[in-house]
Amino acid sequence: MRPFNILLSLLLSWSPAYGQRRFTSHNFNIQGGAGVGQGVGVGSNGGVGVGTGVGIGGSANVQIVVDGNGGVKVRPNDACGGSDWILDQSTNTCYKIFASDMTWETAEQQCKSLTDGKGQSTLAVIKSSNEHEFIVKSLLSQFVCVSSGGYRANGCSFWIGYKHNKWVDGSQVSYTNWIPRNWNQGCAAVQDVPSYQWFNGDCNSYRPALCQKKVSPLVSQSGGQPAGGDPCTNYQVLDDRTRSVHYGWEHNCDKFGRSDTSPDWKGAGWYKFEHAGNKLAQSSPGKRKCGTDKPGWTTSSTQHMHQGETRDIQICFHSFDDPCGHREQGKVKNCGSFTVYYLPDIAMCDLRYCAAF
Repeated sequence: MRPFNILLSLLLSWSPAYGQRRFTSHNFNIQGGAGVGQGVGVGSNGGVGVGTGVGIGGSANVQIVVDGNGGVKVRPNDACGGSDWILDQSTNTCYKIFASDMTWETAEQQCKSLTDGKGQSTLAVIKSSNEHEFIVKSLLSQFVCVSSGGYRANGCSFWIGYKHNKWVDGSQVSYTNWIPRNWNQGCAAVQDVPSYQWFNGDCNSYRPALCQKKVSPLVSQSGGQPAGGDPCTNYQVLDDRTRSVHYGWEHNCDKFGRSDTSPDWKGAGWYKFEHAGNKLAQSSPGKRKCGTDKPGWTTSSTQHMHQGETRDIQICFHSFDDPCGHREQGKVKNCGSFTVYYLPDIAMCDLRYCAAF
């Protein structure tokens, strides 16, 4: 057995049992490279079998993430281009704080200067409450705010890529988090404790910057989903009755590897709805429904689809008072007597896909 296969076997044997639904992450310097396909099995008692899905070629410095359902993901290590970046693997976005005080225009130029072979960098573009929560918990809440005169009595604020009601990358403004009566003009910044909400700042005032960089996705993945083939015959089933649009609130989430992961959720892949409904809900049931806090539904019509046809769909999650406060992209396929949906793993909790008839 090649050295990498031995390391991968040890890595998997150390992973928690399937029933615990946890993730492990390990870094390797590999002579010979690595590509992981299907062929990794995890039994209900924690036993692991490694198939032949490891390819060797060249050299690589990679990060391997193993989930509690036997899923294996491989990404080049140091995906962001430096240890001072924080990677959100759910969106393939890296974030860092440019700690020097500067105007908004200078901040945007400084962030752009961080563009490299890993990806294009700009001031942060925050498109959902999940992204905002990740940034706060992983970065802003960890930042020690000081100035040349010592600690700042009023804390810090950080420029983001929002100016005059537009994002710097030209994308649609679909999510905001303004302090009340403070929106839609000037240059936006995120304040720190206690709320981490946004406010309008004078574009010529001075503060640190929050930069982002979009990087390449995981280069290989296998997981609890059936391998390959036609989604009409290779799918998982979402059959938990609490997914019904008529069901109230419970603490469930369609993000794999957590203690509150939905009992029928196996990670990103093709699914058929049963029992609670036969399709993904096509209108918002309102907040705190479907056994979760932020219910998921599709805004895309599936009418007049031919048998065998596949379409891209937009999926909304009712967040607070916004029926589409968070968005994901999925797919639907007409299998004749039923439909199947490709549903992504949710970025953060509590979000869940709703079933309807």
